[in-house]
Amino acid sequence: MEEQQLYPIRRFVDSDHSCLFNSIAYVTDRSTFDAESALKMRQIIIDVIRQNPEKYNEAYLGRSNDDYIEYILKPDTWGGAIELQILSEYFKMEIASIDIKSLRIDCYGETNNYYHRVYVLYNGIHYDPLALSFGETFSDEMDITIVDHDDINAFTKFTELAKDYQSKGDFVDFTDKAVLKCADCDDVFSDQMEAAVHATNTNHWNFNEM
Repeated sequence: MEEQQLYPIRRFVDSDHSCLFNSIAYVTDRSTFDAESALKMRQIIIDVIRQNPEKYNEAYLGRSNDDYIEYILKPDTWGGAIELQILSEYFKMEIASIDIKSLRIDCYGETNNYYHRVYVLYNGIHYDPLALSFGETFSDEMDITIVDHDDINAFTKFTELAKDYQSKGDFVDFTDKAVLKCADCDDVFSDQMEAAVHATNTNHWNFNEM
């Protein structure tokens, strides 16, 4: 099928503190994605850090090598930029993270001359994988998640999809000092982390500043 018959789609993963790891597992190899994928991604990161203690030192990780390994192994630990960079180098492909609120794209591995790229979508506290689909009637088993690093059509389609979610306000807009109130249950939180934990535990994603 021709390129114009492919449609960008957001595949949702659970809000269980492992959304980044599940998203990367999905886009790097959809065929092996399962309930153990997040743990496998965490283990990959641990192995890489253990094998390269000089590169992944305290200055890079923000804590000692051993402390970081203990930290990232916990199932309730979130992933972020460090993990995306490590996984990009492990899979030898660019990982492009699109922020819904700002539409900023952080592309990990873009200076390493990798041939392929995958995309994930970030709403402020949660990651989901992005794919190209042949249509709603097609199974997600046919998703295309790996594209050429310079595929402008894929880039444009995923960016437009992010703009659509942005226009719907489908992102969490936190400020460090704001008091946040959950619009779904009226619980009040004094900082971003408390609200983030609440969101992942209850699937309540709408917050208002007070």
